[in-house]
Amino acid sequence: MSGDFIAPIQIVNLFVVDSDFHIEDSPSDNMDLKVDVSYQDVHLWKNDSGAHTSLKMCVSGSLVDRDGDAQEKMRAGVTVSISVSAQIPANSPDDEARHYLLSNAISMAYAHAKSYLMVVTGLSPMGALTLPAILPAEMSADCDVPFQSE
Repeated sequence: MSGDFIAPIQIVNLFVVDSDFHIEDSPSDNMDLKVDVSYQDVHLWKNDSGAHTSLKMCVSGSLVDRDGDAQEKMRAGVTVSISVSAQIPANSPDDEARHYLLSNAISMAYAHAKSYLMVVTGLSPMGALTLPAILPAEMSADCDVPFQSE
């Protein structure tokens, strides 16, 4: 294996800042998974030595009764705060730097949230909630938050 498999991006902070969990008394045998993922409070900074970003990601998953009245039988949600930094060439266009930082921050925050929800829900009678993979590059594509100078 090559020695160049570590990404040149560092996690500065990664915290769970809020979570919720609810399960109904009467589970169903036929349920559909509903997933909601969003991020907010994006901040981007750039200077001569690199760039960093911070954001909060909200991830929730719920199991909804497919046979009945589409009643939600279980819901679990978490908000993750992340801050990452990377060495970005000074002549790198802002759009490329933004895309790189946000895609990686979103990917790492989602992985943390997904793992957290699996652990929390795994202790319930419904079993662990396994969320699907996401496309972080697609999620970051619409962000137009400008860089601030440090």
